[in-house]
Amino acid sequence: MSKYTSLIIAITITLFLLNKITSILFLIIFIPSSIFMLIFGILELKKAFKSDDEIKKHALEIKNRNKNNTQKHN
Repeated sequence: MSKYTSLIIAITITLFLLNKITSILFLIIFIPSSIFMLIFGILELKKAFKSDDEIKKHALEIKNRNKNNTQKHN
């Protein structure tokens, strides 16, 4: 989804620099797209932090399991 928004912004900037669209039209397209990308980025960052916590929990479970198996063999 964000790649389409990035494409729209790139096209909009290009058209604006080539004087094919007015500054008002540029802002009407650019501002909502930027807000959307900001919200999408924050959601992706939250998802990355959650998956990091899950990875740490899983690693701790494996470590504890290995420790228990080692103690049983001794």
